[in-house]
Amino acid sequence: RKGSPDLNASTSKDLTTYHASLPANQFSLWAYVFSEMILHPVMREFYPERDVVMEERRLRYDNSPQGFLLEALVEEAFPEGPYHFSAIGRREDIQNLTEEDAYAFHRTYYLPQNMVGVLVGAVPVEQAKPVLERFFGGQKRGIHLPRPQNKSFAFHGERRKTVLFPAEPILVVAVHKPPAPARDDYLFDMLDNLLCEGRTGRFYRRLVEELKAASEVYCATSFPGSRAENLFLVFAAPSKGVALEGLEEKVWAELERIKKDLQQEELNKVRRAVLYNYFWSMKSNAELAEQLAYGEALMNDWRYIVNYPKVIESVTAGEIQSAAKKYFVPNNRVVLYRLRGEKKQ
Repeated sequence: RKGSPDLNASTSKDLTTYHASLPANQFSLWAYVFSEMILHPVMREFYPERDVVMEERRLRYDNSPQGFLLEALVEEAFPEGPYHFSAIGRREDIQNLTEEDAYAFHRTYYLPQNMVGVLVGAVPVEQAKPVLERFFGGQKRGIHLPRPQNKSFAFHGERRKTVLFPAEPILVVAVHKPPAPARDDYLFDMLDNLLCEGRTGRFYRRLVEELKAASEVYCATSFPGSRAENLFLVFAAPSKGVALEGLEEKVWAELERIKKDLQQEELNKVRRAVLYNYFWSMKSNAELAEQLAYGEALMNDWRYIVNYPKVIESVTAGEIQSAAKKYFVPNNRVVLYRLRGEKKQ
């Protein structure tokens, strides 16, 4: 590890990602180490590591106001399908996981057809290719497994839930949306910026500055993943003395306003901000590699990152308003209230 300033892994609902940043002259060493780790793992200290995951679950979900809220949200928003459970799993699932379970999972999914590798940096292709062939080329393809989809999921109208947690109240309004690379997914990137881009976003100006109804409003899109149908989220923390019911009405009124009020000048400002944020997200080799891997792994096309700016440039105000009319409707929303109280779902 001494030769790598950044060596880590992460797991989401869509992907498990391993990454390393290191000097180009250590590329062969990286290929050897990672090929052994991925293709021929030895799960030393499996059960102590399982305990670490349990502690992580307690810290980030059971005892976290935000984690507790988001886990309740996905269970309510996705009554069926692959997004119903949080990525870390339930407590009983973690506790009952065995070393053989882990090896069986590895044999099933750690196969060439499920892997995407991206190399960014000063290693020429003609030098990298034989090294990769040497260390990764011997792995045989396994049985093809269909990609998980929310095929069994059918949203049958508005869903609402209230959870209790010893923390300040908060409102979440979520709407279902399609995954990338559907064109409507790009529109939600624009809506995210339009509504929640700091102090210039519509929510902040209206709910925080003008109406004094909220102390904080922020958004998230493509939650909890991007491989299947997902959610656009609005979080709003009420100002002192404001009920969540009243705050919900004001949030929804802003979503309704988009359907009939979106000027070209405002759209142009949002477009510039979305493109700036997108290009800034690839400022380093590691971030560029992550974006390339994201496109290839989830959409089967790394060119997604090349085409993204072109699509954003082509978005019209009419398209955004049409998307608002389509998705910002009561029978497509999930509403969660988190109230202060003894933890209970």
